[in-house]
Amino acid sequence: MLQTHVVCNKRTHFQVYKQWCEVGGIMMHPHAIPPGKDLAVMQMTLDASLVLRPPAFTKDGLLEYIMELIVTEDEAIQLIDKPAFRCLLQYACPSLTNKDIPHRTKLTDTIKA
Repeated sequence: MLQTHVVCNKRTHFQVYKQWCEVGGIMMHPHAIPPGKDLAVMQMTLDASLVLRPPAFTKDGLLEYIMELIVTEDEAIQLIDKPAFRCLLQYACPSLTNKDIPHRTKLTDTIKA
């Protein structure tokens, strides 16, 4: 009923309703938007609802992410050879074999290159 009232009194009520919704961070009810309004301005986005999918798994991608971890965290280079970390990677990607995961020496050489 309130939505209909807002639409019927659109000259004054809609602007107040719109302003209060914006201030309160509330999504306007679709029935409260007067017909003929530019819906491109009114339409809400799905940005907050979208979940970014991780890129497809590749061995090169794994190497890049591990290098980023090593470079940004102190002493993380030692982490790569820890059995628990290697098991975690294999758990996250079951098709990954132990030989697919680079060791500390390969990682160091790749970072320096």
